[in-house]
Order: sequence, then structure tokens, then C-alpha cells
Amino acid sequence: MARHPNKHHHNNLVPAQPPLQPKPGQMGMQGVQIQAMLHQGPLPPPDILLAYNAAVPGAAQRIIAMAEDQNRHRMALETTVIPNREKNAARGQHYALVIALAAISAAVYCARINQPMIGTAVVGPTLCGLIYAFITGKQKQEKELEQKRPR
Repeated sequence: MARHPNKHHHNNLVPAQPPLQPKPGQMGMQGVQIQAMLHQGPLPPPDILLAYNAAVPGAAQRIIAMAEDQNRHRMALETTVIPNREKNAARGQHYALVIALAAISAAVYCARINQPMIGTAVVGPTLCGLIYAFITGKQKQEKELEQKRPR
């Protein structure tokens, strides 16, 4: 960015200070202090809310209202998502039962007509697939619960 020579340019940087020079026979030490603040939650800490309010009158109330709206929205979603998830899980179990019974019935039929290898070929992969789906579904469910658990 080109600056016009007649315009003053101001910035908020603090000029660098020269390092302190140790006296002869003394060791020189310099240090840096870093401060970090960690906050977790839907609202900033009260002192930050006050700073927002000082910068923009009414900002604290708007931030609190926004957090309340978000909480209401999340709770409304949960009232529909959780029952739908339970319905889908029950539907999946019913489908798995129908598939398993069909595969077992086909295997029994194949055994009755002296074709046990075909029966094994039908029922084996089908049941293995259902067992795999059940195990991976449980692992996914446990992983999701672990992520939602407060720390």
C-alpha cells in the first residue's frame, strides 16, 4: 500500500524496545510472558460480555438471546431426530430379521433337496454381512456417544 508523504500513518503496534544490556559480570536474561484464556460454553465469560456491551450497547443481551435461540433450536431438533433414529434402528432390525429368516429358509430348502453346499453358500455370506453390519453399527453408536459425553 503506497502512502502519501503528507498523510500521517498511525498503527497500534508498540515500538520494539532495545534489549536490556547486562552489567559487566552479570548474566543477561530475557523472558516472554504469554497469557491464554480458554472458555467453553454457549456464552462468553461475564467480563467479555461487558466488553461487548461497552463496544455496542445491547450486545450482551443480543448474545444471550442468540444462545437461548440456539438452545431452543437444538432441543427442537432432538425431539424429532432421536425418535426418528430409534424408528430407523427398529426398522433396520426388522429388515435384518426378514433377511436372516429368508436366508435360513433358503438354506433349509437347499438341504432338503440335497444341495447343502448351495444352502451354505446362501446362508453363510448373508449371516456374516448381518453380523458385520450389527457390529459396525454398535461401534459407530458407541463412538458417537463418546464424542457427546462431557469431559
